[in-house]
Amino acid sequence: MALDREIARYYRSLIPKWIQTALPRYDPHITVVRPEKDLVDEGTLHNYDGREVQFLYAAELQQSRNYLWLPAYSEQLEQIRLELGLPVVNNSDLVPPDGCRKPFHITIANLLT
Repeated sequence: MALDREIARYYRSLIPKWIQTALPRYDPHITVVRPEKDLVDEGTLHNYDGREVQFLYAAELQQSRNYLWLPAYSEQLEQIRLELGLPVVNNSDLVPPDGCRKPFHITIANLLT
């Protein structure tokens, strides 16, 4: 799901200058299906192209080994995963807001290590 570029630009501006980063490979988005992990018929995915969904995101940058990112939550995105036959599981320590089960993420920057 594509996002407004200004969201990512704003959060990148908050990254301390001593942290070496690069722009992500792709424009800002929330990943709903990961082709390397989720087996889904490619033709089915086109049914969701251009769909607008509501989501919440936490404004505190998170850091993993290679990325800076924001947690995002959406009941609608969870429903899309269910329609595609994919699990909606929280594999993180993050606690989603009421009504949501799975944290998604918005990549803000790649870390240069």
